[in-house]
Amino acid sequence: MTDDLIRRQDAIMVVHDLRLEAVGCIPESYNAGVDASASVLEMIPSVQLEPPWTPCSERLPDEKDADEYLITCKDRYGDTFVKKTMYFPEDELWWDISPSLTVTAWMPVPKPYEVDK
Repeated sequence: MTDDLIRRQDAIMVVHDLRLEAVGCIPESYNAGVDASASVLEMIPSVQLEPPWTPCSERLPDEKDADEYLITCKDRYGDTFVKKTMYFPEDELWWDISPSLTVTAWMPVPKPYEVDK
């Protein structure tokens, strides 16, 4: 079962529980309300909430991935942060990254938001 489907089913169950508590519906009207709520939830577009990070332990970027990346770095104190950089696969080198940092994951930089015209 996909995460998106699980989130939708969880939302349906929340609506189900709230309706029952709030109005004490009889089962027939209650089921109709849940069905209506489920129909509305199905119309909501799927949204990926988490960025598609790729752990460096799985693979590093190659030439076809992108030009710029967001990377998750860990410093020698264990602090973690995100930085924008470039990667050179032929040299297996992250641009402008201190040797004291460990790059743990990466993802292509997402396209900027554009207002619908």
